[in-house]
Amino acid sequence: MFDYAKNIGENRVTWQPQDGVRVATVVTYYENASSSGYVLAGRSLREVESRVSKLGGLVLFGWLVSLLVLFLAISFAAYKKIKK
Repeated sequence: MFDYAKNIGENRVTWQPQDGVRVATVVTYYENASSSGYVLAGRSLREVESRVSKLGGLVLFGWLVSLLVLFLAISFAAYKKIKK
């Protein structure tokens, strides 16, 4: 991880240190006249995963509603055609 960041300049990694915990990290290599080293920043993915889950539920709900509307529109059109 650190070798890649040193060669490329940055490395982005997601990892799971224990069950139920996922972290997104970015490691950046820096070098100046007096020193060099790495800066690592990380963030929990719990909130992101929660939002993705909610979005999936909304998409499913929207898909089911659109299927129901389409079924009703086709049924209504067929009913009108039969009535003629």
